[in-house]
Amino acid sequence: MENKQGILLESGTNELEIVEFGIGTNKFGINVIKVKEIINPVPVTFVPHTQ
Repeated sequence: MENKQGILLESGTNELEIVEFGIGTNKFGINVIKVKEIINPVPVTFVPHTQ
């Protein structure tokens, strides 16, 4: 099969594309079809005297 990096797969190929992401030291993956948007993390602002 021809190597086509960076190009979406054609329908009907029975191949799976995943988005890989990390939380802490753990790595996860999810089917690209299930992803609505990717939001880059923003710094957390701590507010004094709150939970």
